[in-house]
Amino acid sequence: MSHKCSIGPRATVAVAALLILLCTVLNARASIALIALAKTSSGSTLVPGASMSLNMPPSIPAGVICVAHLVISGDKAVNSPSGWHVVREDILGHQDTLGLYWHLSTSSEPASYTWSTGGDVFYEGVIACYSGVNTTKPIDQGAPKGSGAGGNGTSITAPSIITQASGDLIIGVFQVTESNWGQGVSINLPGSLTPRFSFNDTDSAFLASAAGDRTQATAGATGGLAITSNNGQASDGLVAQQVALQSANPGPPPPPPSNNTITFLASTVSSGGPNLTTTPTLAMPSPSAVPAGSICVADLSMSGGITVTPPLGWNLIRFDVLSYQVAQGLYWHLTTSSEPLSYSWNLSGNAYFEGVINCYYGVNTGAPIDPGAPRGSASVVNGQTATAPSITMLSSGDLVIGAFIAGETNWGQGVMINPPAGLTQRASFTDTDADYLAAWSGDLIQTAAGASGGLTVTTANGLSTDAIIAQQVALQPVSATSSPTPTPVPTSTPAPTATPAPTASPAPTATPAPTATPTPSPAGTIALNGFAQSSSGNALTSTMTLAMPSGTPPGDICIAHIGVSGPNNLQVPAGWTRIREDLNGYMITQGLYWHLTGSTDPGSYTWRTFAGMAYFEGAIGCYSGVNTTTPLDPGAPAGSGAVAVGTGIVTAPSITTQHSGDLVIGAATVSDTNWGQGVVINLASVLAPLWSATDSSADYLSTAAGYMSQSAAGNTGSLSFSEVHGLSGDGLIAQMIALQPGH
Repeated sequence: MSHKCSIGPRATVAVAALLILLCTVLNARASIALIALAKTSSGSTLVPGASMSLNMPPSIPAGVICVAHLVISGDKAVNSPSGWHVVREDILGHQDTLGLYWHLSTSSEPASYTWSTGGDVFYEGVIACYSGVNTTKPIDQGAPKGSGAGGNGTSITAPSIITQASGDLIIGVFQVTESNWGQGVSINLPGSLTPRFSFNDTDSAFLASAAGDRTQATAGATGGLAITSNNGQASDGLVAQQVALQSANPGPPPPPPSNNTITFLASTVSSGGPNLTTTPTLAMPSPSAVPAGSICVADLSMSGGITVTPPLGWNLIRFDVLSYQVAQGLYWHLTTSSEPLSYSWNLSGNAYFEGVINCYYGVNTGAPIDPGAPRGSASVVNGQTATAPSITMLSSGDLVIGAFIAGETNWGQGVMINPPAGLTQRASFTDTDADYLAAWSGDLIQTAAGASGGLTVTTANGLSTDAIIAQQVALQPVSATSSPTPTPVPTSTPAPTATPAPTASPAPTATPAPTATPTPSPAGTIALNGFAQSSSGNALTSTMTLAMPSGTPPGDICIAHIGVSGPNNLQVPAGWTRIREDLNGYMITQGLYWHLTGSTDPGSYTWRTFAGMAYFEGAIGCYSGVNTTTPLDPGAPAGSGAVAVGTGIVTAPSITTQHSGDLVIGAATVSDTNWGQGVVINLASVLAPLWSATDSSADYLSTAAGYMSQSAAGNTGSLSFSEVHGLSGDGLIAQMIALQPGH
C-alpha cells in the first residue's frame, strides 16, 4: 500500500520540496498491507487426499507475496503445488496438521492451487496476499521458519520469535480438531491481532481455525500468541503457529548493544530436506545484523554414524552421537568484518541435516564458553524424553543454550520437540525439513553463577525406539571476572578405517600406595580452574599426549585421567605421581595421576605404553585450594576402583575421608565391543559433569568424569556409572579419589 501525497498549487518551492521528500520517505517505508484473501473448506465430506484445492483471491497483481494456511484432519505428509515454499508444517499425533506456505505471484495466476496428502481428509484453508513484502526473503531471517506448538486441551500458545527487521507483519494461525462431531468449537484470537478469518465445524467437519495479524514497528521479540477455545474439550487437538513477513523496505538494523551483557543479534536456519549430503551447509545471518567481534554458535543436527570436520574458524564445543541414529555438534566462531554467506561442514558419510547459526554480542571473545563447563553437557537416550544435565557456571550473566535432536524410527512420523520452559526459541525443525529428524534450540540468560539446572525435553508423536540427544552449553559475558580456559580448536577426524586389535602388554607391576602424612583439618575451598581434553582419534599410538589447560597458575594440583585400550602399565611423565591404574582383562586400562604445577609447565605431557599400541582418551583438570603436600585425602590415598563386563553398571566403592571440604572425583571408561558402537556414559547423579568423550574421539573408547564437594569427613558413598548403547562384551572401569583442601 503506498502513501498518496498531494501538493497544493499555493505551496512554496521550499514547502513543495519538503513535501516531496516526506512523500518519498513514506513510500520507501510503506508498511505491509493485506490486499485480499480467499477461503476454501471441505464441508462434511471427506476429500480424497490428492485434491485439497485452495482458491486464489481474484485480480492479484504480479510480484506480491501470498501466504497459504492449510488446516488438515489427521497426521499427513503434504505435497505442495509448484511455486509454493514450505514455511513450516506441524503435526499433532493422529489429530491434525497445520501448514504455512508462501508464493510470489505472477502475471497469470490460476483460479486455485491444489495440495495433496496420502489419505482422505477434512480441510480448511486460506490464501492471503500482501503488498509491501520483501519478495526475495519474505520471511524475517530472525525466524525464517516462524514458530509452532502442538498440544491437547482448550488453550495453546505459538512461541515468541525474534525479528531482525522493523515493520514486520506478525501473523498468527491456529487450529482445533474436535473430539466429537458437531462440537461447535470457536477460537478466541489474541487481542493484539487484527482478525482476518475464522472457520468452525460447519465449514469442515471436526475442524476450527482462525488467523490474525499485526504490525511490529521495531525488531525484537514478538511475544507468544495465546488462544483459547469455546466449547472445547480436554482431548481436542490444537496447533498454533506464528510467522513474521518482513517489509520490502525495512528500517536500518539497530546498532550493536553497548553494554557488557550478552544480547541475541540474529540467526539463520538451514536444512537438507529429503536429500542426503556429505557437506551440510549452514547460512550465516546478514552482516548488517552481525558486526565483527560477535560470537556465533552453530547447532548441527544430523543422522548418525558419521564423523565431522568443521569449517576453518569454527571451534568444537561438543559432539555427541547415538550409534547410527543421530549425531549433534555445537561449534563457536568469532566473526570478522568479511564473513561469507555460508559455511560447510564435511562428513565422513552421507547424512540428513538440520542446523542453525545463532549470533550474539557481548560474549567473552577470548573464552566464550564458561570455564566451569567448557564442553557443556549432554544426554543421549532412546525414548520420548531427555535431559541435558545441569552444568556449573563460574560467571554471572551467562547465556545458557539448549540444543536438542530427535531421530525418528519411521519415515514421516511427524515428531515435534516440546522444549524446556524458560528458553527463547531460536530454531525449530520437524521431518518436513529433513527426513527422520526433528530439532529445536533456544537460550536464556542466567543472572547468577552456579548450577544451570537440567534442561528436559519431551516429544510429541514419539516412539520408545526414537533417538534423542539433549545438550546445553553456557556462553560467558565479556565482563566475566573468572580466569577462563579457551576452548581448544579440534583436530579434524578422518573417516574411520578397519583397525587391528590392540597389542597386549605385560601385566602391570604393583604400585605401592603412597605413605600418607595426615594434616590438620583444612579450612580452604577447592575450585576447578580449567581442563583440557585429548584423544587419539582412529589411529593406534604408543604415546599418549595430554594437553595442559591454558593459563594454569603455579601451585595448582592437576589430575590426569586416561582411558587406554588393552592391558597397559603406563610410563608416567616426570613430575606426575600415579594414584591408581585399573585393568579390565585385555580390554581397557584406566589411570589417575596428580601433578603440582610450577612456574614453567609445558603445554602438554606424554604417557607411554611399555609395549604395543593403543587408542586413548584423556583429560587434565587443574584445581586451586588443594593441599599441595598431600593432595589425596589420607583416608583413601589411592582412592577406589572397580571393573565390570556387560551392558549394566560399574560402581566405584565408597571411600572414607578424614577431612571436611574434600573434592571427590569420579571417572569411568568403557571399551566398545564393536567399532562405532557409540556408547555414552551416564555419570552418577550426584556428580557435576567435568568431561566426556565417545568413540568419535578414539576408536572403541568412551570416557567420562565428574566431581562433587564433600562437606564433612566420612564415607563418600559409592559412585555408579551406567552406559547407553552397551553390549554384553563391553568392558567397564570406574574409579574415585578425594582431593583434600589446603590449610
